[in-house]
Amino acid sequence: MASGKQLKVAVVGSTGYAGSHVCIELLSRGHLVSGVSRNPDKIGTHPHYKSIPIDLETASIAQLVDALTGHDVVVKYLSLLYLLLTCSTYGPHTGGENLPYSIAHVLGSS
Repeated sequence: MASGKQLKVAVVGSTGYAGSHVCIELLSRGHLVSGVSRNPDKIGTHPHYKSIPIDLETASIAQLVDALTGHDVVVKYLSLLYLLLTCSTYGPHTGGENLPYSIAHVLGSS
């Protein structure tokens, strides 16, 4: 582990294409990984992998808080299709004002 610090990371969508690869990479780097999804055991087992079965569509805020509490980092990957369809604006969390983002900005390109 390059940084020397073992992180406890929750990966939301751990059984999806991107999420499963993120889990594998984090585990290979020595981190503790919690897979958060409806069926987090689908990707297999590992001594440093903990599954947190939760349906994000029906879970309450209290259930989400309980599932994510204690993690150093929470990772959520969106599909490229989702990004292409939605990244012209980002969230109503700004009090009704949308913040414009380009696809290049969202994907980390310049």
